[in-house]
Amino acid sequence: MSDEPMTPAGVPAAEIEIDEDLVRALLRAQQPDLAELRLTLAAIGWDNVTYRLGEHLTVRLPRIRAGSELLRHEQAWLPVLAGRLPIRGPVPERLGEPH
Repeated sequence: MSDEPMTPAGVPAAEIEIDEDLVRALLRAQQPDLAELRLTLAAIGWDNVTYRLGEHLTVRLPRIRAGSELLRHEQAWLPVLAGRLPIRGPVPERLGEPH
């Protein structure tokens, strides 16, 4: 059995194919200081694909077109909500653009 994440049942097929080569190319172009950190596929969800980047970061990319707008909203609101919630949540540290 593979350790790679499987696409959950019922999740639509990807409209945008995301693989390690694409993530690496985007990092090299937009975040070159992070581009050589270890990269591991972590999760495939309804809207996004998530890769672990090094020890403390993740890279989330939309796998369907509607996911782009959802990520923009999330990136705008997570920092606003972070200080108002009783628990610690993720806050975007860096943003990228489509290739």
